[in-house]
Amino acid sequence: MRRKSMLLVLGLMLAVTMLYSNVFAAPGEDAQATSSIVKTSLFSTSLQKEMNVNVYLPPGYNENEKYPVLYVLHKLDEDEDFWFDQVLLDEQADRLIGLRKIRPLIIVSPQYDRSWGLNSADEVGMVNNYWHVGRYEDYITKDLIAFIDSTYSTQKSRSGRYIGGASMGGYSALLAAFKHHNLYSKVGGHAPALFEYMWEPLKQMAGGTDEDRQQNNPTWLAMHEKQNMLDIYVDIGDADWLKDGALRFHKIMQNQNLKNCQFHYIPGGAHDAAYWSSQAENYLLFYAGDTK
Repeated sequence: MRRKSMLLVLGLMLAVTMLYSNVFAAPGEDAQATSSIVKTSLFSTSLQKEMNVNVYLPPGYNENEKYPVLYVLHKLDEDEDFWFDQVLLDEQADRLIGLRKIRPLIIVSPQYDRSWGLNSADEVGMVNNYWHVGRYEDYITKDLIAFIDSTYSTQKSRSGRYIGGASMGGYSALLAAFKHHNLYSKVGGHAPALFEYMWEPLKQMAGGTDEDRQQNNPTWLAMHEKQNMLDIYVDIGDADWLKDGALRFHKIMQNQNLKNCQFHYIPGGAHDAAYWSSQAENYLLFYAGDTK
C-alpha cells in the first residue's frame, strides 16, 4: 500500500513538472529540437575545385518537409564562417523560429573567395596576387544550388529561394538576383559595396568591354532593367564609408518606381560585423517573416 502511494506521488510530481515545462516554454519551442550547422564541401565543376560551405539546418529539421533556402555571401577577406561566427545569424534564426516570427529555413553560407561573384575568367586564377578569378557566378547560381537541392530537403523553386550578402557579398547577391530572376524571389544588399564609378580592380575583373562591365554591375542593371519580379531589401549605416553608392542605388530604385523595394538608412551604422549583427533580425524577417 505504501509503495502504491509513493508511486502515485511520484507520478503526480512528474505530471506537474511536464505541465510546468509546457506552460513556460517559449512559443514553438521544442526541448528536443535544436538547430545545427553542417560544415561540408562540394566540388564545383565551374571552378574545378573543392569549395567549403556551411549549412544551417533549423530546429526540428525533417526530411519529410520542404524548406525555403537563404544563401548568404560573405564580405571581402572573410569566408564561409562569417555569417555564423561573427554576425551570429544562426542564433537569431533559432530565436525567431522559436518565437514563430519566421518560418523554419535552411541558411547556406558558401566560400566564394575574393571573387565578387563574377564570371571573370574561364579558368581559376589570381589577379595582382589577390583577386580570385574564374566562373564564380556559375558556381553560385548553378553548382551551389544544385548541390544544396540534391543534398537537403529544399523548396526547389524561386519562390522558396533567397540570396543576400554583406559588402562585397551584397554586390554579388544583387548581381546574381538581377541576372537570374528565375532562381531567386528575394534579394538583400546589406551595406553593399556599390560604387558610383566602378572601382578599378573590379572593372578589370568585370570584363574588358563596356557592355561586359555593365552586365556585371548591379547599379547599372537597376538603372536600365526593371526588377519587378524581385523583393529587394537594401540597408546601409549612416557612418558607413560605402553609403554614397548605396544612397545612389536607392535613388535609382525610387526612379524605377518599384513597390517591392525597401531601403533602410540606419543611424550610427558602420561597416563592420557589429552592424550586420545588429540588423540580422530585420534581415531574417524580410526573408522568412511570412509565417502564414
